[in-house]
Amino acid sequence: MLKDESGVWCDDDAQLRTAATTYFSSLFAVTDSAPVLYPISGYFPPIDEAVCSSLGSIPLDQEIKDALFSMAPLKAPGLDGLHAHFYQLHWDIVGASISMMEIWTPFCLVRHGTPVSHLFFTDDLILYAKATYENASCINSVLDLFGSCSGHEANCSTLWRALTVLWPTFTGNLSISMGNGTSLMFWTNPWLSELGPLIYFALPWEPIVLDLHVSDMVTPEGTWDWDTLHTLVAPPVIDAILHIVPPNSRMGHDRFCCYGNVVVIESSLANRLDRVL
Repeated sequence: MLKDESGVWCDDDAQLRTAATTYFSSLFAVTDSAPVLYPISGYFPPIDEAVCSSLGSIPLDQEIKDALFSMAPLKAPGLDGLHAHFYQLHWDIVGASISMMEIWTPFCLVRHGTPVSHLFFTDDLILYAKATYENASCINSVLDLFGSCSGHEANCSTLWRALTVLWPTFTGNLSISMGNGTSLMFWTNPWLSELGPLIYFALPWEPIVLDLHVSDMVTPEGTWDWDTLHTLVAPPVIDAILHIVPPNSRMGHDRFCCYGNVVVIESSLANRLDRVL
């Protein structure tokens, strides 16, 4: 039985259908009345900058432990089927791996925004990190540990699964066509193909600046900056550079080429690869 809009109970099939249809039609209908704005401005205390900064900071190991131990031991388990009691009881064993989830460097969705490392949903966990080889390795090890302990697998995209399989072949047949040198990392990109990454030829008494580009090694006159090069790399590198024309704007963009079925990657994408090549 249902009560219609006039408050009368009805049990006839036709009346029940009419009452239900009328109720939900009015429930989800658009009204012409102007929304009432509740005056909330000034009713809540502002959050100072120190508190905002603390919200975006990486939690300490002790803070992670305190949060875990503040949970009721036998509340609803997570997707791994384990209650908080399991982690509380075996913290000495699993604590380090749980804390490792915070090792990678988070990133900001907007300039000067709050750094984000992960988002938890009811049945999903999304991980965010600055795009570096170190962060990728850290997340990969965490996911491997998670999979071996829980029996679950991380949901990677088809593209990245394919790249994982093809990556050794891709990098093994990679060649760089230097243009203006602004997209080529001096130390980590194999822009001198016969030598590989120059980081293996760095002189030990000089600090390595990893964000140095090949274009930074060219003087305003368009020649190689030999004085700086001699302070950074070993003689075999100097001998190889002698036979290379310095990069300049007339040579266009830098390109990464893969032999076989030829693949050419323009510098916009090359910028995304500079940390892993």
